[in-house]
Amino acid sequence: MKKHRILYKALALAMAATCLVGCGQSSGTTGSAAGGSSAAAQGENAGSQGEKVVTVALSSAWDTMMPTNPSGNFGDFVFDQIYDRLVYTKADGTHEPRLAKSWEVSEDKTTITFTLQEGVTWQDGEPFTAHDVEFTGQVYTNPAVNNTRRGNFQYFVGADETGASTSDTFEGIKALSDTEVAFYLKEPMDEEFILTLFNRYFYILPSHILEGKTAEELNGPDVWANPVGTGAFVYDSEISGERMELVANENYFQGAPDIDRLVIRVVSGTNTLSGLMTGEIDALAGAGLSAVPLQDWEAAKSQENLVTESVENYSYQYMIMNTQTVPLNIRLAINMAINRDQIVTSLLQGEGVALTSPLTPSHPYFNENLSVVYNPDEARRLVEAEGWNRELVFLVPTGNQVREQSAILIQQDLAAVGIQTQIQSVDFATLTSTIKTEAADLALMGSAGSPDPGESTNLVTVGAGSCFASITDPTLGDLMAAGARGLSFEDRKEIYDEYQEVLMEQMPYAWLYSPNNLMAYNKRLSNLAVEDFDNLNWNIASWVVSD
Repeated sequence: MKKHRILYKALALAMAATCLVGCGQSSGTTGSAAGGSSAAAQGENAGSQGEKVVTVALSSAWDTMMPTNPSGNFGDFVFDQIYDRLVYTKADGTHEPRLAKSWEVSEDKTTITFTLQEGVTWQDGEPFTAHDVEFTGQVYTNPAVNNTRRGNFQYFVGADETGASTSDTFEGIKALSDTEVAFYLKEPMDEEFILTLFNRYFYILPSHILEGKTAEELNGPDVWANPVGTGAFVYDSEISGERMELVANENYFQGAPDIDRLVIRVVSGTNTLSGLMTGEIDALAGAGLSAVPLQDWEAAKSQENLVTESVENYSYQYMIMNTQTVPLNIRLAINMAINRDQIVTSLLQGEGVALTSPLTPSHPYFNENLSVVYNPDEARRLVEAEGWNRELVFLVPTGNQVREQSAILIQQDLAAVGIQTQIQSVDFATLTSTIKTEAADLALMGSAGSPDPGESTNLVTVGAGSCFASITDPTLGDLMAAGARGLSFEDRKEIYDEYQEVLMEQMPYAWLYSPNNLMAYNKRLSNLAVEDFDNLNWNIASWVVSD
């Protein structure tokens, strides 16, 4: 066995003696400069009875509390606090143990054995064991359970090409003892895919609560209404679409957080800076989920109470093109008609880069032979040759100002080559439920990206929950599957280069730009690794509050 072991380094954080208040604290609150509770304007972060309260902003609300089935990363911010994953990946590509303290890869690279942390308990006091990991695999691969990320299981023994289990008992993840669990892969693979990408979305679920639940029950909201995880924060209360409150898990295995109460608030971009300035907001979630609006960036940098950082990252913004309603030549024309440099210079003021693929130019797997194609003359020729005269329905999610403003520029670019669009501003949940139907043609969306290039697999895999472009040709999905199975960087790079070239030929998505994360947080906070946020690793248990 080839052994990979990263020693777990315990976090020694101060444990505040607190009296946690009930859910009534957040009910019935309205109005504020930041669009949430007026309690914040009256010193929310002072807390009750000396609590250390920290408020983090999201630009849109989570659409579900079911960890298997979010339509975007807004839910992941919530899940990261309540649940744990086996491994976290940092911005530099190294791995940080979480529920797994070490792992071994077999010589033939078909088995990964994780040794789990000892003494971990669920938030209700029940012990966490390897059986919970095995059970989680059963839930995620159950074809009757809603799961937008099931495709990542396709590489496991006992799963089909969609990631669904081929039998009643999934064979790909097995508990060997209370503290050891094995992942069995169909073919030899570079373990980086499992450690970096698979584990990113593999939130471990409590078997003692969910075992025996039917798929119908698991797909309903009641099971998830009061979630129980192993994470650093315990669910307390929620005002749907507006805010959620979590309290510290005093028995967290890495040490109780220095934050007694974590408030997650939905804050529009126009109110972000004012909330940071007044102290109603302590930090932003980043990862494309919340950032300082560009027009406020200079003002944010001048604030005495804020730490500001412009963080380059692997995130990407893109246009979904419904392949069932928009012909290939029109998709190609759309891609050539969009002036990405104008978006980067005028809307991002240089704080970002134009894209030709979901991989940024700084990504190690970026195909260096690709370049941004801006050719409105050729785009106009394609439109005329197609005889195109239908207006396209263009969905734009609310909450991200640059994205909303980019839609106007894109609409103008398309009109200049003969493509008329009707912009419809919608919430994120409406966008994801509509784009794969005949009722919409185009939509804007973003992703946090990943150090592993397989991050966009579900976007291009036929039948995947996140295949928003309604792709029917399996070529792209097959390439991603082959890339995941590569045994070296060189092997994988060759395949992902081809993947990016085929994306340019089929054009189900127009890749637009990667904005720097314009991050800000209150100086009362320290020990934030904001560069890790894009890997959906907020590690709020390590944040320190100076109060």
